[in-house]
Amino acid sequence: MKILLLFVFIVFIYNVNCILFPIAVRLPLNGTPPDMGGSLWPKPNFQEFKNEQFYIYKRNFSLVLCPELNNCERDIIEKLWSHYQNVFFTPKLPNESPNNAENILKTVSFRIKPENKKSKFKLSECEDKYYPFIQDTETESYELNVDENKANIIASSIWGLVRGLETFSQLVYTPLNSNKLAVNKTKIIDKPRYFHRGIMLDSARHFIPLNLLKKHIDIMMYNKMNVFHWHLVDDQSFPFESKVYPDLHKKGAFSPIHVYTQSEIKELIEFARIRGIRVIPELDTPGHTYSWGLGYPDLITICWKDGKPFQEIYNFHGKREILNPIQNFTYEFVGELIKELKNVFKDPFIHLGMDEVYYRCWESNPNITEFMKSNNMNSTKDLEQYYMSRVLSAANSLGYKVTVWQDVWDNNVKVFNNTILQIWKSDKDWREYLQKATKDGYQVILSSPWYLNYIKYGSDWYDFYKIEPTDFTGTEAQKKLIIGGEACMWSEFVDGANSISRLWPRASAIAERLWSTMDLNDVEEAKFRLDDHRCRMLKRGIEAGPIFNSYCGNYEPYMSKSLINEPVFNYIESTQQINSANKNQIFLLFNFILIFIFFKV
Repeated sequence: MKILLLFVFIVFIYNVNCILFPIAVRLPLNGTPPDMGGSLWPKPNFQEFKNEQFYIYKRNFSLVLCPELNNCERDIIEKLWSHYQNVFFTPKLPNESPNNAENILKTVSFRIKPENKKSKFKLSECEDKYYPFIQDTETESYELNVDENKANIIASSIWGLVRGLETFSQLVYTPLNSNKLAVNKTKIIDKPRYFHRGIMLDSARHFIPLNLLKKHIDIMMYNKMNVFHWHLVDDQSFPFESKVYPDLHKKGAFSPIHVYTQSEIKELIEFARIRGIRVIPELDTPGHTYSWGLGYPDLITICWKDGKPFQEIYNFHGKREILNPIQNFTYEFVGELIKELKNVFKDPFIHLGMDEVYYRCWESNPNITEFMKSNNMNSTKDLEQYYMSRVLSAANSLGYKVTVWQDVWDNNVKVFNNTILQIWKSDKDWREYLQKATKDGYQVILSSPWYLNYIKYGSDWYDFYKIEPTDFTGTEAQKKLIIGGEACMWSEFVDGANSISRLWPRASAIAERLWSTMDLNDVEEAKFRLDDHRCRMLKRGIEAGPIFNSYCGNYEPYMSKSLINEPVFNYIESTQQINSANKNQIFLLFNFILIFIFFKV
């Protein structure tokens, strides 16, 4: 009996995957851990989960694409299937089923509802014809059934199939004390609450390497987020390769290696497209443009003080900053740059920034004040209106739809009716901003409560999770103008070393808030699933940070690899090489010594 108990104990500590612990014994955990294999993030609208299990073996498991899928849709699923093969199957899992094996899951089939059947296209047309410009919640809806040795995913569009495949991947698990993959009999009906669910990542304050951006895109797919808002340039650097104005990046980037070439950007856009994720560039103007002036100084306003040019006033302006709004050269330059972005990026939207336009430098410049007098401008707000109208007209003339930060609207500058406002400020309650912006008839994206570059001690994801976007005084028509939200990661203190752990899984809380139903708001229930999801991301090679006191078995960073669970995507090679065979021998020796001591004592 002693040997049996000891063996059970050793097997348990060796195979367990994730357990949360309380902060202190006197503060026990609330909530109930999820059932094994049924822990999904974000939580579906409807899930029916049964105890009946089906087992998966690589050589007995295949993909079925139904006839109504065209070439472009097949291409997306086949590429993702190849990706998820690495998620499902690790090298140490058995490939073939035993001769007497029962309850084997043999196929996963993908089908688009016949009434939504689309025309056929050549593969060369897919990048344009199948870009995930999603503007409603039905496009990503899907149904998933696991039953009778097969799994079926049916959706309204290819993007629903993509979301359903991620859900299926989360259903697959390794039962404790087993070396087999399993999935339970399950029925899921699901769709997002909001169609715009984004991450805003700043790569100008610190350069974020391309492979790391791809890793963030993968994580977004794992969390069913669908918009990558790329804050591409700022005061600190201009890392976008401009072929029209090459001195922008040659003199404005940190160095020649801190530049995103246009071919690399197109590669990233295609990588994101396959995963059902839009890539929206942000060209922030007229402020945040110091780096532009390093290559093209005539663009930037000269600041004055006491009758002298090139004078800085700390906390108000530098020697020169902010685009000069009174010269045609500025608008020709910005217009050509927007046109160049249009030729690189595929999304119908561009984000034109327009935040933090501080007036003091404009007001200090005698040429600008004279221009204002000559054009009957009574305030600097009128000058901002002049700038914004010309730039928005240039973007619209190229076919672009536009998003801006809320600042221009705050300044009582008239914004085109089809412009989307991104609410980011926290000097007032964000609810007040939503109430006023939607009353004025604007579609809005909420970001104010989701600035993830700010950190505090403790489980701050609780605060992100409990935000309810419609929690403001307004009509139902106003609340329908909220198209979604974005988690923002500004990079003043973030780079390649910590962007993953700073953003994830904290952004996962926002992902569920924007995907799942309004009534799903119990943090005590969510924390167990989020911890399990964090462990799942670790297994996939994502260095997601902890949300509480917990552990994730043997696939935590720098831990020895277990027989079954090990990271499946090594985006960044570990600096610590681990010899698994030696580790296993040491483990067995330790068990032998422990048993010997146990009986001697």
